[in-house]
Amino acid sequence: MNIDANGISITYDTFGHSSHSPLLLVMGLGAQMTAWDDEFCAQLAAEDLYVIRYDNRDVGFSSGTDWEPPSRLRSVASLLTRRPLKGVGYTVHDMAEDGAGLMDALGFESMHVVGMSMGGMISQALTIDHPHRVRSLCSVMSNTGDRRRGYISLKLIRAMGLIGDPSKETAVEDGLKLWSHISGDHFDEDEARLRIGTAMERSWNPEGMMRQTAAIAGSPDRT
Repeated sequence: MNIDANGISITYDTFGHSSHSPLLLVMGLGAQMTAWDDEFCAQLAAEDLYVIRYDNRDVGFSSGTDWEPPSRLRSVASLLTRRPLKGVGYTVHDMAEDGAGLMDALGFESMHVVGMSMGGMISQALTIDHPHRVRSLCSVMSNTGDRRRGYISLKLIRAMGLIGDPSKETAVEDGLKLWSHISGDHFDEDEARLRIGTAMERSWNPEGMMRQTAAIAGSPDRT
């Protein structure tokens, strides 16, 4: 399903009954809404929650933007030096307005909000900018943008910097390298390979991921 919100078209779907307590799921960097497993969403809906998941701007079937993203190396350098990136087309606060706009379009004054990684950053920004709209916040494996502590690990940032120019031929293997750093001992290569391949079949937008990376690097500290 698609709906116009915050000046863009947002693709979303739902689980459960709309009379139940609404829960908004916000996914992370470069990931589509389908990264929230159908089974997981159904389990949440079985707990009397109305589950809404959606594609962030620049991934999946939601609107893309047309500003030229900085190179991955420039964004990674900003993360490594812990200096905010200048001149980005949007920040996680702009992405939070997409979530607020989706709430408006669906007719909800407020929702419970769960965000994963970059989605956690977006959810934090939504809570900061619209506190009355967030019934509860769950920020998963994320950080506040504080460049002194609780930051993205240097090991992961370096791994991001070592990945070459995106291509469909190398996308699965590149994704596996990153997930091995993110997931550690919980990493299941076969499962991750299937997830990445399925996501690529649905939509593949490497420039969108570069814009989202720049948005993270250019966002202010939310502490």
